[in-house]
This record gives sequence, C-alpha cells and structure tokens, in this order.
Amino acid sequence: MPSLGEVQMAFGQAVLGADETVAIGMIDGNGLDPSARLALYRNQIFGSLTAALRVTYPVLCQLVHERFFDRVAHSYVAAHPPMQPCLSEYGAGLATFVAHFPGCTELPYLKDVAALE
Repeated sequence: MPSLGEVQMAFGQAVLGADETVAIGMIDGNGLDPSARLALYRNQIFGSLTAALRVTYPVLCQLVHERFFDRVAHSYVAAHPPMQPCLSEYGAGLATFVAHFPGCTELPYLKDVAALE
C-alpha cells in the first residue's frame, strides 16, 4: 500500500499532465472511471488557477484576448503550479513566462504590462 505522500505526489503530477498511470491505479473510481475522475480534478484545478490569473492580469487578458490568455495561463499552470496556499499570491512569474511564450515574443510590451499588474 502506498504512503499518503506517494499518493499525493502521483495525483499532483497526473493532474498537471504527467503520466497518469500510477495515479489511476491508486484512485477508487467509486462507480466512475478513475481516469474520468482525475480529469474532473484536472479541469477544476486548471479552471480555478486560470480564473485567478485573469483576475490578477485583467489588462494583459484584454490585450491578448481571453482565449489566447487561457492558452498562456494553461501552459503557465502546468509549468508553475502554486507553491503557496494563497491564490492571491499566485502568478508572480507570469510576466517572465509571457516574454518567452510563443505568440507573445513579437510583442515585448506584454511582459511590461504583466509586470505592472
């Protein structure tokens, strides 16, 4: 039987997009396919963190359009999951991330806008 830490690590990695095979084997679907149950968590986490980034960076979101911002946010969340429990502190590195994100590199002012927000 895996330890709680092992379960949490496997689940966290699978939610963020890593191979979900190990996590699926630890999930009791309770009538729902374990992969579908994991997908529910993944969608909720990415949706919540994207919404938090939209609130923190409203001007950037308007400049690049909400659909493109969501792509940026999704990539940011996968690469930089929250390390603190407070969502209002999440996303401090988005300005640097935007500077190197495909589609944003041609618009260097986006990094500055994000840094000001």
